[in-house]
Amino acid sequence: TRVGGLPEIIREETGVLVEPRNPASLAGAIQQMLENLERFDRLRISTLAAREFSLHAIGKRHNELYVMLMERKKARYRQKSGIYDG
Repeated sequence: TRVGGLPEIIREETGVLVEPRNPASLAGAIQQMLENLERFDRLRISTLAAREFSLHAIGKRHNELYVMLMERKKARYRQKSGIYDG
């Protein structure tokens, strides 16, 4: 909805804003998306890309990689030194 700071963040190429508490505005926006599937696809892809490459997502993947590498290193160390975690 077109409230607060959203109009400053959401642009035509990144989303659709509707008037608050205005079902006709929402219905009109949905109708426009149904009539212009190319735009709908562009917005969908933009949203997926933003989610996939956000700082949070990238940080999470880096952390997962770090944990995986540390676990491998610990496993190799245990194997070399004969340590058994049973």
